[in-house]
Amino acid sequence: MLIDTSLISYLQDSLADKPINKATLTFHQTGDTEYFGAHNSLSLVRVDSSGSKLFLTDFFEGGEHFGGEIENNRYAFNISKYLSQLISEDLLIEDLYLMPIGASVNANRTLLTGEVELNITYTEF
Repeated sequence: MLIDTSLISYLQDSLADKPINKATLTFHQTGDTEYFGAHNSLSLVRVDSSGSKLFLTDFFEGGEHFGGEIENNRYAFNISKYLSQLISEDLLIEDLYLMPIGASVNANRTLLTGEVELNITYTEF
């Protein structure tokens, strides 16, 4: 998933000095599982300039915090800390990739609709 730098610039301007309480990035699965079931969970990773795949900061808070499990044909990720780092420019803007968990031991496939939602809850002072 390529990150739109104009969106990040907009968020940096709009959310400067505002604490992010929660930011959820949601991907919608098509529901087409006639031949192969969708993956039970996906992970969201960033890719740095050298091509290395790195976990987002939120990943290290645990599965309950980070998410990635399929529920109602959606995969939702809590990226609050990661987004805060992007807005404060503590991290460079990098591409994000969805990675199936357990892909080496199953023949599942996940088809996404292309619809992606970013919901941000923040505090206004």
